[in-house]
Amino acid sequence: MAASAAASGWKIVIVDYPLPDLDAIPEQNRGAAEAMLAIWRDWFGPKDGDGNTDYENFFEQAARLQAVIAECDPETTFIATLSDAPARRISDRHERPKRDLADHARYGPIGRMEALPAQERLAASYHRYDAFLRHAGRLAIPCGVDLDDPDETTLTQALHKVIPASGGDFWVKIMLSAKYGIHHIQVPVDTAAPKALDVVDESLVWALVHASGRPKSLLVQAHAVMTHEYRVFIVDHQPVTAAACIEEFTPLDNLEPFDPQFRVHRSAGTPVIRDEAARDALVAFAVAVAAELRAEVPELRDYVMDVALGADSQPLVIELNGLQNAGLYASDTRRTLRALMAAGWQPAGDDDILAIRVDVH
Repeated sequence: MAASAAASGWKIVIVDYPLPDLDAIPEQNRGAAEAMLAIWRDWFGPKDGDGNTDYENFFEQAARLQAVIAECDPETTFIATLSDAPARRISDRHERPKRDLADHARYGPIGRMEALPAQERLAASYHRYDAFLRHAGRLAIPCGVDLDDPDETTLTQALHKVIPASGGDFWVKIMLSAKYGIHHIQVPVDTAAPKALDVVDESLVWALVHASGRPKSLLVQAHAVMTHEYRVFIVDHQPVTAAACIEEFTPLDNLEPFDPQFRVHRSAGTPVIRDEAARDALVAFAVAVAAELRAEVPELRDYVMDVALGADSQPLVIELNGLQNAGLYASDTRRTLRALMAAGWQPAGDDDILAIRVDVH
């Protein structure tokens, strides 16, 4: 960990949603859900709009709140929301303005108008790391447009390589902000790079304008078949819990610290299965890649790594994302929080933020 003053305590941010439709809770999860709901009601009470919140969004926050109450020191931990309301200490609900907690470490979702902590920024820069490019399992080329430096790869140069490698089936991701998304491009395999550039420009519209002149502001990737998509939560360089990217799953569905449940094809609506062999292979792979990232980017400590099996059944890295805004799926939230406490996060002072907001997901 970086050598600096230790945090005085924790500021844990919870998005205080109204309740979801409680009838949507699967029968097997009702007991665990009621325990979470009791804590939630104690802290946030009834709200206008109860019954209308997205089920997964709500129970991710409820699971985080339950983990905080169970794992954090009640005398030095404050619960905050994304509103302007003061934070409240766990032990006695004593209120303090959030601006007075600058000497506290922060964990939890980041509002759109907040500055981005350095760990989130480092994770969002994953396309710059050789460890990612080595283990992407497909051709992936960081590049830019309208560049002054002749040593930097341009989008046209990247397209010249990726079109024949992908059969004309590739993706372009704007790495400046998640709001630009990722764009699927398909062109005939014999399309010249300048012609393909026109297709990309039409698809991305103004995004390329914002990327102009910025090296490595784009990531061009060959399309790859992926199965068993899996999110690994890494704290202080070590995987601590993981769960498959099953959209309707929340920590209520967690079975094990490294959960063995998968949907083989994430978006196909296929049944959820249990696959310990896939889990073990993906976790071992994430451990190895995390070690390589630690050697290459030692300041990157806390993040999530999305991994999957490729068409050849070999593991690959999809992307990295910041820890604080990452969806939880069926991960073990208490293990994540326990690891953060043990790692001794530093306070989020001026040296640990950016002055501009960069979205991650």
